[in-house]
Amino acid sequence: MQDISQFAIKCISCGGKIDQEGSVFVCQECGATFKKDDLNNQIETIKVAKANEGKVTISLPNNPGGVLCQGSAAFQQLKVIAGDQRYMLAKGETLTIKCDNPINIVVKGGGSFNKVSINAHPGEKYMVNGKGFGIMYYEKLQ
Repeated sequence: MQDISQFAIKCISCGGKIDQEGSVFVCQECGATFKKDDLNNQIETIKVAKANEGKVTISLPNNPGGVLCQGSAAFQQLKVIAGDQRYMLAKGETLTIKCDNPINIVVKGGGSFNKVSINAHPGEKYMVNGKGFGIMYYEKLQ
């Protein structure tokens, strides 16, 4: 059985603190009891959040949207500026930027592509993509 003491698990009923008592999980506020299976989704969400703490990821798909983007030399590799750091991001790659505070990230394509500015927070993931002629955009991923 997995020890949940490392996770800040909250009661599904009242939001109170949950402690493990043998094979049962008990809310210290309302006394509700739960099986581990009842709490698995909450535990997985917390694990993912902890794994992403202190970093932002940006990815560029292998096949960026828009017919003109797919063959465009200007969209083969993007320039990424995060604070005072500069990176290159190629098609199919994911870039991880370490940060403990919100950071402004600018992504630039070559040629006539516009640039996008992302006000990113630690733990967030983004995908940069293109559409039409020279239009670049980003979307926040879950």
